[in-house]
Amino acid sequence: MSHFSSVKTTLSHRESLLAGLQTILETIGITPSIESHDLPVDLINAYDRNNQQQAEIIIRRQHLQGLLDLGFRWNAEQNCYSAVIDAWDFSRNLLGKHFETVENFLEELQIAHNTAFINILYPSDLWSRETVTAEDGTITTTLTQKTDVYA
Repeated sequence: MSHFSSVKTTLSHRESLLAGLQTILETIGITPSIESHDLPVDLINAYDRNNQQQAEIIIRRQHLQGLLDLGFRWNAEQNCYSAVIDAWDFSRNLLGKHFETVENFLEELQIAHNTAFINILYPSDLWSRETVTAEDGTITTTLTQKTDVYA
């Protein structure tokens, strides 16, 4: 039986989440319209209409060739978005065909979210960046504010 599950994330910045989603979807050739709502709206579950969840950020199932929508719901207690994903449907839709598991998808999305966060809040004309990838895959970005010689 297919059902939605909430997966904890550290995706905390709405604009960065939207930009990160757009980036990774375009990278794998999916160009859906990502819905962004101020209040949670219903996700569609074509497999089990009794299993309903809501989210503020939504990718509709038809864009993913799946039976269930994929969403992100704001969790005020955790101060981040929870991914609302059905693992069974994910493994069969376009995202699953590319990322294989929900965990792989969320890891890539976290990187895209963090990159977008840096680009939005620390523009390259005001900040210099140095990114280093360690042998274990850890990515560290050091930001240094540029000095204005005319100030």
